[in-house]
Amino acid sequence: LPDRQLHPAERDAVAKGTALNGPAREAALDALAARIGKPLPPSYRAFLATTNGMIYVAPLNVVTMLPAEAVIPLTTANFPGIEVWIAMADAAVPLEPAAGGPLPGRALARAWVISSVEDGDAYFIFPDLARADGEWPVWFFGPKNPGAYGYPSFGAMLARERAAALRELDRRGL
Repeated sequence: LPDRQLHPAERDAVAKGTALNGPAREAALDALAARIGKPLPPSYRAFLATTNGMIYVAPLNVVTMLPAEAVIPLTTANFPGIEVWIAMADAAVPLEPAAGGPLPGRALARAWVISSVEDGDAYFIFPDLARADGEWPVWFFGPKNPGAYGYPSFGAMLARERAAALRELDRRGL
């Protein structure tokens, strides 16, 4: 794209030559696990150990997967309107069946924000819904979409989004 059409985060990525940050320090990973109160799920920990955040060009906008130090608890202050979702018994029916069924609204009260909030869109991770394999579901919330989209893990979210990005590149002939 011409520079004038790039999102500021994309311009920064072009300037530094990559959309990835350097790896998180072990101390940053341990500090995030301590703030959350649980060991990080394997796929999310591996992501942060490889790249402590990244620019992600999603289908509808550009978001930043936050570095470990910037991950914060979900609140109505950092995601206005979430109280409506929290009040629901089941917040959404996921399009990804492996996400585990409807998201209990009460789990949102203890979710963590793992991406920038861009145009009302954000990714959240749910420690309270840990699976037996240690993975935590990741959900995308956004006003332009059906509302929410669930993934069984951070790794599953990355794999699905990568596949969608590759299909879009093929469609464009790039």
